[in-house]
Amino acid sequence: MAENGPIEDLAKRISEDLLSRFKWQQHGPCDRDFLCDDEAKHKPEGKKQKHTHPVDVVFSYKDPYLN
Repeated sequence: MAENGPIEDLAKRISEDLLSRFKWQQHGPCDRDFLCDDEAKHKPEGKKQKHTHPVDVVFSYKDPYLN
């Protein structure tokens, strides 16, 4: 489950303002739940519904020593 409410707004502002100063770039969709490809390994015992993996946001950066 992704963050919601005031925490979500604060996290978005911080990630946009702060991480862009370090030249980090945002990739892919935000605030999504992706279906699990290996429920036998990841799904908790007794859980009836489909198992998902939440992703708030994905960032990347160029390593200054390798790139």
